[in-house]
Amino acid sequence: MNIIFLINRDIASNYALNLILPHLKQTKVHLVYSSQVGRTDVRPANRPAALAQLQFFEQTLPFELLLPKYQVNYCTDFPRLNRRVNQSLSIASVHYIDQINSESALTIIKAIEPDLMVSIRFGAILKSPVIRLSRLGVINLHSGVLPDYRGVMATFRAMLNGEKEIGTTLHYIQNHQIDCGDIIQIDKIPVEKNRSYLWHVLKLYESGVLLILDAIATFSKNISVENHLQPKEGKYFSYPSLQNIIDFERRGGVLVDPDSYIDWLMKNYC
Repeated sequence: MNIIFLINRDIASNYALNLILPHLKQTKVHLVYSSQVGRTDVRPANRPAALAQLQFFEQTLPFELLLPKYQVNYCTDFPRLNRRVNQSLSIASVHYIDQINSESALTIIKAIEPDLMVSIRFGAILKSPVIRLSRLGVINLHSGVLPDYRGVMATFRAMLNGEKEIGTTLHYIQNHQIDCGDIIQIDKIPVEKNRSYLWHVLKLYESGVLLILDAIATFSKNISVENHLQPKEGKYFSYPSLQNIIDFERRGGVLVDPDSYIDWLMKNYC
Protein backbone atom coordinates (compact mmCIF):
# COMPACT_ATOMS: atom_id res chain seq x y z
CA MET A 1 0.00 0.00 0.00
CA ASN A 2 0.92 3.62 -0.51
CA ILE A 3 0.08 5.53 2.70
CA ILE A 4 0.35 9.19 3.66
CA PHE A 5 0.57 9.90 7.38
CA LEU A 6 -0.59 13.38 8.30
CA ILE A 7 1.33 14.14 11.49
CA ASN A 8 1.78 17.09 13.82
CA ARG A 9 5.20 18.17 15.02
CA ASP A 10 4.71 17.18 18.64
CA ILE A 11 5.75 14.35 20.92
CA ALA A 12 2.40 12.50 20.92
CA SER A 13 2.22 12.34 17.12
CA ASN A 14 5.83 11.31 16.95
CA TYR A 15 5.42 8.62 19.58
CA ALA A 16 2.44 7.20 17.71
CA LEU A 17 4.44 7.18 14.49
CA ASN A 18 7.31 5.36 16.16
CA LEU A 19 4.87 2.72 17.41
CA ILE A 20 3.35 2.25 13.95
CA LEU A 21 6.28 2.26 11.54
CA PRO A 22 7.98 -1.01 12.60
CA HIS A 23 4.83 -2.82 11.48
CA LEU A 24 4.77 -1.29 8.00
CA LYS A 25 8.01 -2.49 6.48
CA GLN A 26 6.25 -3.66 3.32
CA THR A 27 4.37 -0.38 2.95
CA LYS A 28 5.45 2.73 1.10
CA VAL A 29 5.09 5.51 3.69
CA HIS A 30 4.93 9.25 3.04
CA LEU A 31 4.95 11.76 5.91
CA VAL A 32 3.25 15.14 5.82
CA TYR A 33 3.88 17.32 8.87
CA SER A 34 2.04 20.33 10.24
CA SER A 35 3.50 22.56 12.93
CA GLN A 36 0.57 22.83 15.34
CA VAL A 37 -2.95 21.65 16.12
CA GLY A 38 -5.95 23.94 16.29
CA ARG A 39 -6.52 27.58 15.57
CA THR A 40 -3.68 29.64 14.17
CA ASP A 41 -4.99 32.79 15.90
CA VAL A 42 -4.17 31.53 19.41
CA ARG A 43 -1.03 33.50 20.13
CA PRO A 44 1.28 33.25 23.16
CA ALA A 45 0.17 36.72 24.25
CA ASN A 46 -3.50 35.80 24.67
CA ARG A 47 -3.47 32.21 25.86
CA PRO A 48 -2.91 30.86 29.38
CA ALA A 49 0.73 30.47 30.36
CA ALA A 50 0.04 26.82 31.21
CA LEU A 51 -0.67 26.10 27.55
CA ALA A 52 2.58 27.75 26.50
CA GLN A 53 4.37 25.56 29.03
CA LEU A 54 2.58 22.50 27.65
CA GLN A 55 3.76 23.38 24.15
CA PHE A 56 7.30 23.68 25.46
CA PHE A 57 7.18 20.11 26.77
CA GLU A 58 5.39 18.73 23.71
CA GLN A 59 7.58 20.38 21.07
CA THR A 60 10.50 22.56 22.11
CA LEU A 61 12.05 20.41 24.83
CA PRO A 62 12.11 17.07 22.98
CA PHE A 63 12.91 18.20 19.46
CA GLU A 64 15.06 21.27 19.95
CA LEU A 65 16.77 20.88 23.32
CA LEU A 66 16.92 17.36 24.70
CA LEU A 67 16.83 14.66 22.05
CA PRO A 68 19.37 16.15 19.60
CA LYS A 69 22.01 15.69 22.33
CA TYR A 70 21.48 11.92 22.39
CA GLN A 71 21.53 8.97 20.02
CA VAL A 72 17.79 8.84 19.48
CA ASN A 73 15.34 6.48 17.84
CA TYR A 74 14.13 7.15 14.32
CA CYS A 75 11.72 9.97 13.55
CA THR A 76 12.59 12.00 16.62
CA ASP A 77 14.85 14.62 15.11
CA PHE A 78 12.65 16.01 12.35
CA PRO A 79 15.36 17.71 10.24
CA ARG A 80 17.37 14.48 10.15
CA LEU A 81 14.33 12.53 9.07
CA ASN A 82 14.70 13.81 5.53
CA ARG A 83 18.12 12.14 5.32
CA ARG A 84 16.58 8.78 6.24
CA VAL A 85 14.33 8.71 3.19
CA ASN A 86 14.45 5.41 1.24
CA GLN A 87 16.30 3.63 4.03
CA SER A 88 15.15 0.70 6.17
CA LEU A 89 11.92 2.34 7.31
CA SER A 90 10.61 2.53 3.72
CA ILE A 91 9.81 6.23 4.12
CA ALA A 92 9.36 7.37 0.55
CA SER A 93 9.03 11.13 1.16
CA VAL A 94 8.74 13.75 3.88
CA HIS A 95 6.91 17.05 3.48
CA TYR A 96 6.15 20.01 5.77
CA ILE A 97 2.78 21.46 4.77
CA ASP A 98 0.59 23.77 6.85
CA GLN A 99 -1.68 24.85 3.98
CA ILE A 100 -2.91 21.35 3.19
CA ASN A 101 -5.70 22.59 0.90
CA SER A 102 -3.46 24.80 -1.25
CA GLU A 103 -2.79 24.05 -4.90
CA SER A 104 0.84 23.23 -4.14
CA ALA A 105 -0.19 20.72 -1.48
CA LEU A 106 -2.76 19.15 -3.80
CA THR A 107 -0.05 18.75 -6.43
CA ILE A 108 2.24 16.96 -3.96
CA ILE A 109 -0.46 14.61 -2.72
CA LYS A 110 -1.81 13.88 -6.18
CA ALA A 111 1.68 12.88 -7.33
CA ILE A 112 1.96 10.41 -4.43
CA GLU A 113 -1.31 8.71 -5.44
CA PRO A 114 -2.11 7.52 -1.92
CA ASP A 115 -4.18 4.42 -1.29
CA LEU A 116 -4.88 5.70 2.21
CA MET A 117 -4.26 8.78 4.31
CA VAL A 118 -3.95 8.49 8.09
CA SER A 119 -4.19 11.60 10.29
CA ILE A 120 -2.73 11.75 13.80
CA ARG A 121 -3.10 15.19 15.41
CA PHE A 122 -2.64 16.93 12.07
CA GLY A 123 -2.98 20.67 12.47
CA ALA A 124 -5.26 21.64 9.59
CA ILE A 125 -8.79 20.90 8.39
CA LEU A 126 -8.93 18.79 5.25
CA LYS A 127 -11.39 19.80 2.56
CA SER A 128 -13.01 17.65 -0.12
CA PRO A 129 -10.40 18.13 -2.90
CA VAL A 130 -7.69 16.67 -0.62
CA ILE A 131 -9.87 13.91 0.76
CA ARG A 132 -10.85 12.71 -2.73
CA LEU A 133 -7.20 12.11 -3.63
CA SER A 134 -7.00 9.10 -1.31
CA ARG A 135 -8.35 5.91 -2.92
CA LEU A 136 -9.53 4.36 0.36
CA GLY A 137 -10.31 7.62 2.10
CA VAL A 138 -8.84 9.41 5.11
CA ILE A 139 -8.93 8.04 8.66
CA ASN A 140 -8.10 10.00 11.80
CA LEU A 141 -7.07 8.88 15.29
CA HIS A 142 -8.73 11.36 17.62
CA SER A 143 -7.59 11.51 21.25
CA GLY A 144 -11.11 11.58 22.63
CA VAL A 145 -14.28 9.53 22.73
CA LEU A 146 -16.62 10.65 19.95
CA PRO A 147 -19.12 12.22 19.72
CA ASP A 148 -18.85 13.43 23.33
CA TYR A 149 -15.42 15.06 23.02
CA ARG A 150 -14.72 16.63 19.66
CA GLY A 151 -12.01 19.21 19.06
CA VAL A 152 -8.74 20.19 20.70
CA MET A 153 -7.39 18.65 23.93
CA ALA A 154 -10.33 16.27 24.26
CA THR A 155 -8.45 14.28 26.91
CA PHE A 156 -8.16 17.40 29.05
CA ARG A 157 -11.90 17.99 28.77
CA ALA A 158 -12.71 14.42 29.76
CA MET A 159 -10.41 14.61 32.79
CA LEU A 160 -11.82 18.03 33.74
CA ASN A 161 -15.31 16.52 33.64
CA GLY A 162 -14.24 13.75 35.99
CA GLU A 163 -14.55 10.89 33.51
CA LYS A 164 -13.27 7.59 34.87
CA GLU A 165 -12.15 6.53 31.39
CA ILE A 166 -10.65 8.38 28.45
CA GLY A 167 -10.22 7.09 24.94
CA THR A 168 -9.20 7.39 21.33
CA THR A 169 -11.54 7.15 18.36
CA LEU A 170 -10.54 6.01 14.89
CA HIS A 171 -12.93 7.57 12.41
CA TYR A 172 -13.20 8.65 8.80
CA ILE A 173 -12.64 12.22 7.68
CA GLN A 174 -15.35 12.64 5.06
CA ASN A 175 -15.66 16.42 4.84
CA HIS A 176 -14.44 19.61 6.48
CA GLN A 177 -16.48 19.08 9.65
CA ILE A 178 -14.19 18.42 12.61
CA ASP A 179 -14.29 14.97 14.25
CA CYS A 180 -17.71 14.15 12.76
CA GLY A 181 -16.95 11.27 10.36
CA ASP A 182 -18.14 7.68 10.58
CA ILE A 183 -16.63 5.82 13.54
CA ILE A 184 -14.46 2.75 12.95
CA GLN A 185 -13.53 1.86 16.50
CA ILE A 186 -13.08 3.33 20.01
CA ASP A 187 -10.46 2.28 22.56
CA LYS A 188 -10.58 3.31 26.22
CA ILE A 189 -8.18 3.32 29.17
CA PRO A 190 -8.83 4.18 32.84
CA VAL A 191 -7.88 7.58 34.24
CA GLU A 192 -5.08 7.41 36.82
CA LYS A 193 -5.59 10.24 39.30
CA ASN A 194 -1.92 10.72 40.14
CA ARG A 195 -0.86 11.05 36.50
CA SER A 196 -0.70 14.20 34.39
CA TYR A 197 -2.75 15.15 31.37
CA LEU A 198 0.25 14.67 29.04
CA TRP A 199 0.98 11.23 30.52
CA HIS A 200 -2.58 10.18 29.71
CA VAL A 201 -2.35 11.48 26.14
CA LEU A 202 0.83 9.51 25.50
CA LYS A 203 -0.62 6.42 27.15
CA LEU A 204 -3.68 6.59 24.91
CA TYR A 205 -1.58 6.15 21.79
CA GLU A 206 0.01 2.93 22.97
CA SER A 207 -3.28 1.13 22.42
CA GLY A 208 -4.86 3.64 20.06
CA VAL A 209 -2.35 3.01 17.29
CA LEU A 210 -3.44 -0.64 17.25
CA LEU A 211 -6.73 0.60 15.82
CA ILE A 212 -4.81 2.12 12.92
CA LEU A 213 -2.76 -1.02 12.35
CA ASP A 214 -5.91 -3.17 12.36
CA ALA A 215 -7.52 -0.88 9.80
CA ILE A 216 -4.44 -0.91 7.56
CA ALA A 217 -4.27 -4.70 7.75
CA THR A 218 -7.93 -4.91 6.71
CA PHE A 219 -7.52 -2.45 3.86
CA SER A 220 -4.46 -4.34 2.60
CA LYS A 221 -6.66 -7.42 2.13
CA ASN A 222 -9.08 -5.42 -0.02
CA ILE A 223 -11.72 -5.72 2.69
CA SER A 224 -13.86 -2.78 3.75
CA VAL A 225 -13.32 -1.55 7.30
CA GLU A 226 -16.45 -1.82 9.42
CA ASN A 227 -17.77 1.54 10.57
CA HIS A 228 -20.95 3.17 11.77
CA LEU A 229 -22.56 6.57 11.49
CA GLN A 230 -21.51 8.97 14.22
CA PRO A 231 -24.39 10.44 16.26
CA LYS A 232 -24.93 14.14 15.68
CA GLU A 233 -25.14 14.95 19.38
CA GLY A 234 -21.94 15.72 21.21
CA LYS A 235 -19.87 18.83 21.75
CA TYR A 236 -16.89 20.55 20.17
CA PHE A 237 -14.18 21.97 22.44
CA SER A 238 -11.48 24.51 21.65
CA TYR A 239 -8.40 25.34 23.72
CA PRO A 240 -9.03 25.54 27.47
CA SER A 241 -9.51 28.94 29.02
CA LEU A 242 -7.58 30.13 32.04
CA GLN A 243 -10.61 29.33 34.19
CA ASN A 244 -10.72 25.79 32.78
CA ILE A 245 -7.10 25.26 33.80
CA ILE A 246 -7.68 26.75 37.26
CA ASP A 247 -10.64 24.38 37.76
CA PHE A 248 -8.54 21.45 36.53
CA GLU A 249 -5.75 22.23 38.99
CA ARG A 250 -8.18 22.79 41.89
CA ARG A 251 -9.41 19.24 41.32
CA GLY A 252 -5.87 17.92 41.57
CA GLY A 253 -5.11 17.84 37.87
CA VAL A 254 -1.66 18.56 36.42
CA LEU A 255 -0.96 19.29 32.75
CA VAL A 256 2.66 18.07 32.86
CA ASP A 257 4.82 16.42 35.49
CA PRO A 258 8.30 17.50 34.28
CA ASP A 259 10.32 14.86 36.16
CA SER A 260 8.23 11.88 35.09
CA TYR A 261 7.98 13.25 31.55
CA ILE A 262 11.74 13.57 31.15
CA ASP A 263 12.14 10.06 32.56
CA TRP A 264 9.64 8.87 29.95
CA LEU A 265 11.55 10.62 27.15
CA MET A 266 14.84 9.08 28.22
CA LYS A 267 13.30 5.63 28.47
CA ASN A 268 11.54 5.71 25.11
CA TYR A 269 13.91 7.75 22.98
CA CYS A 270 17.45 7.78 24.30
